[in-house]
Amino acid sequence: MEKRPIVIIDGLNIFLRMFMANEAVNGDSEPIGGVYGFLRFLDTTLYRWSPSKVIVVWEQGGASPRRKKIYPEYKENRSKIKSYSKNDIKEVIKNDLENRVKQLTMLSNMLKLTPVCQIFIKETECDDIIGYLIRSVYQQDNALKIIMSSDKDFYQLLDQENVVIYDPAKKITIDHSYVLDKFQIHPRQICLARTIAGDPSDNIEGVPGVGLKTLSKRFKCLQEASKDITLDDLLVESQSLLKANQKLQAPKDIIASEEVIRRNWKLMYLNSSNLAAYQIEKIHGTLEQHEPKLDKFGLIKEATKNKLNIPFDFNNFCNLLKQNLLFE
Repeated sequence: MEKRPIVIIDGLNIFLRMFMANEAVNGDSEPIGGVYGFLRFLDTTLYRWSPSKVIVVWEQGGASPRRKKIYPEYKENRSKIKSYSKNDIKEVIKNDLENRVKQLTMLSNMLKLTPVCQIFIKETECDDIIGYLIRSVYQQDNALKIIMSSDKDFYQLLDQENVVIYDPAKKITIDHSYVLDKFQIHPRQICLARTIAGDPSDNIEGVPGVGLKTLSKRFKCLQEASKDITLDDLLVESQSLLKANQKLQAPKDIIASEEVIRRNWKLMYLNSSNLAAYQIEKIHGTLEQHEPKLDKFGLIKEATKNKLNIPFDFNNFCNLLKQNLLFE
């Protein structure tokens, strides 16, 4: 019998997407779109994928101390607070940290009453936890692993067997062939390529003028699927290209930026090196101690307390939770 999928949700990524887009309010006219949108997303996920497990991975947001130690400017662009005019109410609400925290707390409390497993580890990033789940905890599990996120950092995990990404922004399921077709770079090499191109969203500078398109054109080895291509391999290839044509700029810039690229690898590659031993232990402890259960009346009580109107068929939602996460 074929195993049902394991769904791993990038909690803050999905929540913030809903928080920014959904304008729903509760009975007190308080913004509640993040909670509404996330629950609806979960309902749709259960219906579409029929997973055997749903794991929501949370983070505080911002940079982990380990990465900040490597590169103090990492994610600095995300800490800048925008200012809005008093008339721009929607933007003020979106920048309301107090309401955001309130909604996150409410959502987490509601999920505790469901069979969904939640993982939160202090001083680390969601990417590292999900990377560890995929590359270590569930690597030998032949079930399909579905990562729910619009974060391109997860493309590197598509080199693992039975892993796909569902991007809610594009509303598409991404696999290794999608990455290869779009970038002409195999997922096994995509992290190396991105360490060279940089990542403006995380304030990681790359090699100026050398993007993924240039890399795929100059370095066909980045399409390699059978082995890891290292920076040392690319440096040798760059020297070879320059011997054939001294006018090529990209190989020169890559050689000159070796130190920056090696630093970026430490920032961008998802493995256990960015997790402390106690954090790894807590991940395993959370998974082992999780006991799937559904408290339907508790959910109703929580919704009533917060003056929520569940924006979909609540009974059907509970049935989906039961059928998928409580019964094998």
